[in-house]
Amino acid sequence: MLSQYGDSTAIDYRTHIRKHLVPFFGEFSMKDLNPEMVQQFISRSAVGAKTTRNICITLQSMWTTAKAWGNVSHNLMEGVVLPDIKRVQRFFLSQREIQLILAKAQEPHRTWYGLAAETGLRAGELCGLTVDDMGLERGMLQVRQSAWRGKLGDPKTDESIRVVELSPQACRHLRTFLESWHPNQRRLLFATRNGTPWDQNLLLKRKFRPLLRALGIQMPRGNGFYAFRHANATLMSSFGESQKLLQQRLGHADGSPVTETIYTHVISEDGKRVAAQLGNAVWGILDADLLYYLGRNFFPSAIPTDSLRVGELDPKFLVRCAICNAPGADVFEFVRAVRYAVVGEPSRLPANWTHLRRRNDASGRSRVGMIFEMRFH
Repeated sequence: MLSQYGDSTAIDYRTHIRKHLVPFFGEFSMKDLNPEMVQQFISRSAVGAKTTRNICITLQSMWTTAKAWGNVSHNLMEGVVLPDIKRVQRFFLSQREIQLILAKAQEPHRTWYGLAAETGLRAGELCGLTVDDMGLERGMLQVRQSAWRGKLGDPKTDESIRVVELSPQACRHLRTFLESWHPNQRRLLFATRNGTPWDQNLLLKRKFRPLLRALGIQMPRGNGFYAFRHANATLMSSFGESQKLLQQRLGHADGSPVTETIYTHVISEDGKRVAAQLGNAVWGILDADLLYYLGRNFFPSAIPTDSLRVGELDPKFLVRCAICNAPGADVFEFVRAVRYAVVGEPSRLPANWTHLRRRNDASGRSRVGMIFEMRFH
C-alpha cells in the first residue's frame, strides 16, 4: 500500500512502523489490538505531541486498510485521547531580512530565495520548476511537479497544481538568470551538475543556514524554508488581500475543482496587482536604512564605526556613500550587492569611484578607503 503514497509520506510511514509501532505492538496481531493498548502507547511515547499524533495517523491508516480487507472489524481509535499540540508562533522572515538575504546571497541561490519569497512556493515546488514552466512574457509561472530528495514527483495536493503571477522585477531577474542557465536533460531551472533536482534539505543545511548566521538572523530550530512561505502570506495579508487570493497563490484548497485550476486559470488583475506589490517588497528599491545595514554587515570592523555615511536614493537611483578603512574586496562585493538590490543586476564595480587611500593593516591585508557614486537609469 505504501506505493500509493508520495515518497516523503511513504518514508514517514516506514519510520513510524519500524521505530515506534513494531517495538510496542510487534508481538500482537492486528485483530488483538484495542483502544486501551493505543492509549498506553500514547502515554509512554517519548516523542513530541505532534510526532505522536502523526504515528497514530499511520496506525489509523493501517487499520483502515486492514478493515477494508476484512481482517479487523472494530474501531481501534474509539475513545482514544490524543495529546494536545501546543500552538507556537510560526517563524517568518521580515521584509528587511528578505532583502538582506537577497543582497548577500550568490547565484543561483539568490534567484531561488527571491522566488520563494515572492511566490510562496513550497521548497519542493521550487526545486521542481523547469524552464518551460516560466511564462515571462505573460508574467507567470506554472507549478506542475515537485522534487523531494532529488527525485521528481507530483505536487503535494491537487490544488498545488497552479499558475502564479510574477512581478515585473522577478521577470526581469529571471531573464537575466536564464542567460547564464546551464541546460540539463530535464530542463530544470535549478539542477545539480548531474542534472538532478536540488535537494532542499541539503540547500537548507549547506547554504541557507550559514547565510543566516553570517547575516545575524536567528531562525529557531525546526524551521526552514517555510519561513519564506509564511513571510509571503504575511505580506499579502498586510496588503489587505482576500483569503481566496492567498489560497490560490499558495496552493491551498479553496473548494474549486482542480480542472478549473489547471485548465481555465486566467491571469487575473488581482494576481498581477499583488505580484507587483510582492515584487516591490522582495526585490524592491533600497532605502537609506537598508543600505546602512548592508554596509554594517559587509564592514563590521570598519574604523571608525560611523565611517559609512548614506545618502537618500533619488528617482534616478543615485547612491552616494563613503567607506573608510575597509578591505578592498569587500568594497567591491558591497557595491555588487547594492546594485543588485536596487536594479536586480549584479555588478562588481560602481559607475565611478575614487580611491582615498590604500594601506596594509596589522595582519598585512590591503585595506581601501573609497568614496563612490552610482547612477542607475
